[in-house]
Amino acid sequence: YLDLKNSELPNPTGLAISISARIRADSPDGVVIAQGGQSQGFSLYLKERMPCFAIRSGSRGVPVNANRKLPDGWVDLKATLSRTKEISISVNGERWATGKAAGVLSAMPGDGLQIGADTISAVGDYLPENHFKGMIKDVNIEFSE
Repeated sequence: YLDLKNSELPNPTGLAISISARIRADSPDGVVIAQGGQSQGFSLYLKERMPCFAIRSGSRGVPVNANRKLPDGWVDLKATLSRTKEISISVNGERWATGKAAGVLSAMPGDGLQIGADTISAVGDYLPENHFKGMIKDVNIEFSE
């Protein structure tokens, strides 16, 4: 997995977040991208082959889960959080889930950004580490006002 320290990252406090990646999952569970932990952060992950997006703002947060399992093979996965706290998850350009976050990030997450794992403290509904098994490519993370 790739692990970037906070000193290498922009500060997402108060900003909209857009995450996309092309993935091929070889197991039903695993973190695609995560930054932060239990008190502050975001995570795009798979649980039982269903995409989930968790936002933690001041320790509050409930993940938004898609109710469909990913197809086999390569898929384009995208998750967004708007400044109005709207969450969406899309697979291959089709919206699979929507929801509302408790808030945008209210501070810089303490843990760095990982692709393929969530180390130290978990953002989502899983134990720390939760390594992704498969391939991740074409990762794009955008923070905007």
